Amino acid sequence: MDNMRRKDDLIGILILFTIILFTVGIFRENRLTNEYETENLSISNPLLLGTNLGVWGEDWYWDVNEPFIKSKTQREMAKGVITSFRFPCRNFSDQDLMKIVGVIKESGAIPFVVLPANNDTRAEHVVELFGDRVEWYEYGNEVDWWFGMSPEEHARRFCEAYPKLKSINPELNLGGPVQGHTNLEHYEKWADELELTYPEVKPDFISFHKYWAYGTESNKKILDEASNFGKEIEDIRYSTVEIFGKDLPLIVSEWNWHAVPDNYDDNRDMDETFIKEFTRIVLKEMDDHNVYMAHQFCYGSGCANGHLDMVTWNETKPQFEVFLEISEDIS
Repeated sequence: MDNMRRKDDLIGILILFTIILFTVGIFRENRLTNEYETENLSISNPLLLGTNLGVWGEDWYWDVNEPFIKSKTQREMAKGVITSFRFPCRNFSDQDLMKIVGVIKESGAIPFVVLPANNDTRAEHVVELFGDRVEWYEYGNEVDWWFGMSPEEHARRFCEAYPKLKSINPELNLGGPVQGHTNLEHYEKWADELELTYPEVKPDFISFHKYWAYGTESNKKILDEASNFGKEIEDIRYSTVEIFGKDLPLIVSEWNWHAVPDNYDDNRDMDETFIKEFTRIVLKEMDDHNVYMAHQFCYGSGCANGHLDMVTWNETKPQFEVFLEISEDIS
């Protein structure tokens, strides 16, 4: 009987211990998203409130397959909040390209165009088509990931394209290397190739992408690393000055908490506490470290089955609400 009683006592202690650990874990996770004190942050640079459009080609009606183009509600939500829309020119017709740029400008935002890095004839045509309607262009998009293009090859292509595109529109700003993440070694190889082989060519800005999760990273890991984003920004700036002899505008042309949340059934886009905290931290880091322009990925194009979107067809999501709060504060 005593043995049974001791066994029951032991089981009770184990259950109590498990409950305590579970409770502490929940408390700790909740506390983590409150320890950064970003509730009343102030952002001074409105150009950080940019985003991306997927523009996935044409639909069955031969129209641009992009909710922002089709949904009046999406366009109205963006007005006064989103300062820039980045989009790839893909293989759209001239009519479709002009439509995309026209809708962006009607919303009061700056069009930011991704040119192909493997088709200069197409790039030259796009720049000529847009004329003075567009000033900001990136040369390629994550060509290191999508095409296996080395930083040196991309730099050589960039230098060949740069004078041609400038001759078409002397006022354009062309930048790169548009790498998939803040890989300092990759960036320095690209910049060194430009400076050593083509010293007469200087990019108008430096751009890169940043995602904090690629798997099942915890809230704490993502928020802690986001809080140190400034160091990565300063590392790139330091290398820029060392290689080119001057500072250049830095643009984070894609960013979000996860690169592929749909692969992991990650629904943190709707975890209001986490996603708002994360968004405030990243915007604050970029503002504090003088990032010139930034584009969250993405607006409402159905990216990663909608997990990366900041709006649906006709409703806002928590990440957009942070943008809205900051835009109201700036204005």
